[in-house]
Order: sequence, then C-alpha cells, then structure tokens
Amino acid sequence: MSQDREEMLDLCKHIIGYDYAPCGLSKAVSTRIDELIVEWRRRRENAANQGRESGGLRVIFYDLLRAVKQAQANEERNGRSKCYYLRRGLQIPPAEPGGLGHWSLSFRQ
Repeated sequence: MSQDREEMLDLCKHIIGYDYAPCGLSKAVSTRIDELIVEWRRRRENAANQGRESGGLRVIFYDLLRAVKQAQANEERNGRSKCYYLRRGLQIPPAEPGGLGHWSLSFRQ
C-alpha cells in the first residue's frame, strides 16, 4: 500500500498544504486518504475477481478537489469559513453523503 499512498499524497500535497493545513487538518485528511486507499484496493480486488475493470486512484484526488471547491462555494454562500466545511467533511464517515470519500466510493468499481 505504501506505493499507492505515496502516489496519492504526492498528487494531493498541494491541496493538503494549501487548503487543509491552514485549518489544522493535514493529519486528519491524510488518515482519510489512507482509509480510502484501503477501500479502493478492496474494491479493485473484488472487481478483478468478478472479471471487471476498476478505475484508478485518481478518483480520490478528484474527490478531495471536489470537497475543497464545495467548501469554498459554501463559504461564499453561507458565510462560514472554508475550514468549517472541510472539518465537517472529515467528521462525516465516507459512506454517508457529505463525508470526504462519499463521492469516490459512490462509483461502481
């Protein structure tokens, strides 16, 4: 898993540093990325066992980017800080709507 993790953290390092770190959420978002990678690998193995192809890890990157853009839009619309919405996305489990990872896990893999 370390190669997948390093690839994903390298891809996401600017988002983590620019958007999550000022909010004190670097460690929390890295932990969530690790959880999503484990789930992605499990789903990839299941897909392979069923003879289906699975998407790549980049779906996690796009989920992270989507969460930041949504937090920025909510900040402009509702007046609460972007950090509030990023923190909230990490507090909600990825299996539930609104949680970081829900979007990427909703794809059939």
